[in-house]
Amino acid sequence: MKKNKKNKVVVILVTLIALVLIFTSTGYYFYHKSVLKKQEEAKKATELAAMPKPSSYCLMTYEISTDNGKTWTKKVIDNGQKVTYQAECWKKYLEIIKDFQPETAKDGSWIGKMKDGKLISKPSLQISEQPFDPNAKQPKTESPPQEDPTNDYEANLQPSN
Repeated sequence: MKKNKKNKVVVILVTLIALVLIFTSTGYYFYHKSVLKKQEEAKKATELAAMPKPSSYCLMTYEISTDNGKTWTKKVIDNGQKVTYQAECWKKYLEIIKDFQPETAKDGSWIGKMKDGKLISKPSLQISEQPFDPNAKQPKTESPPQEDPTNDYEANLQPSN
């Protein structure tokens, strides 16, 4: 009888130890899995933080004609109000330019045809670190400054008296 009781106690102890080991190993497994997940999230966050942020504003326009070049309308592709990557600006611009096969018009300007047959002219891309003012007028080209006669190269070569 004593052997039988002893065997039952041993079986119960072994069963309890096995159950404790199973529960602790399962708990450790899920704990370790959550730690690995947190480390992976931290690694992704670090990589994301290291990526360059978009910092450019693009103003992209061209003139388009639907009546075979008689009248021209300015079309704005990107108004320069939304921050973007500079590479994206160039990509959009190059997509327009690749179809722009210019021919010289009578007035000397370049005109190209789009895939849909519409004429375009004056494709323009401006990139800035600040948003473009939507109410601002486009800068006009200024005439070259008048040269100062006192800065004349030949005059400076003359011996001074």
